[in-house]
Amino acid sequence: MTLIKLSNLNKHFHFERLTVEALRDINLSIDAGEFMSIMGPSGSGKSTLLSIIGMLDTPDSGSYFFANKDTHRLNHNELADLRNEDLGFVFQSFNLLNELTVYDNIALPMRISRKKHKNAYIDEKVSGLLEQINLTHRAEQYPAQLSGGQQQLVAIARAIANEPAVLLLDEPTGNLDSANGEAVMALLQQLNTQGVTLCMVTHDSDYAARASRQLKIVDGQLYDIE
Repeated sequence: MTLIKLSNLNKHFHFERLTVEALRDINLSIDAGEFMSIMGPSGSGKSTLLSIIGMLDTPDSGSYFFANKDTHRLNHNELADLRNEDLGFVFQSFNLLNELTVYDNIALPMRISRKKHKNAYIDEKVSGLLEQINLTHRAEQYPAQLSGGQQQLVAIARAIANEPAVLLLDEPTGNLDSANGEAVMALLQQLNTQGVTLCMVTHDSDYAARASRQLKIVDGQLYDIE
């Protein structure tokens, strides 16, 4: 089943007298359960494409359908609901809240969800996620007390707390050493086998090759890697 469909999508950025074409005539379909990686040089449009798929930015032209919904026709609240319930985000810089414990960072998406989860459900869910990433013993610690690899595992646990259909990853191993990068990739592959759709931007060709589908973006244009 096609979960994400982009058609003839274009995006420009305007800087005083300069216009930069970030994305050019992008056509992309992502099936449910797919693991897709996107490579490309810095400034090629990778993060811009991921931001549009994540509904954090909008294209100048073209269409974007998510689960057969025309995102252009959704209002601000409907887009926010989709982002919180159906999309999970993981960034290179982790983006954990330093004033919250590991437990509370993971619980946050469920606490702000419109589903009004009960505390017992949240506690059970967080406990299960902590066990999945082998960090149960770190539940009451703060991000600054964790290694970079541990912080990224917590960020992934937070991203999947609401059981999103799609996990969007922007250089998830970019700030990690090889051992921690391997731990993150092992978790991502496990999530994919459980049915989570993954869309990962990376500079690492070895990690990109682990995806079931590989693409590259050059000068704003998207190509399949054969």
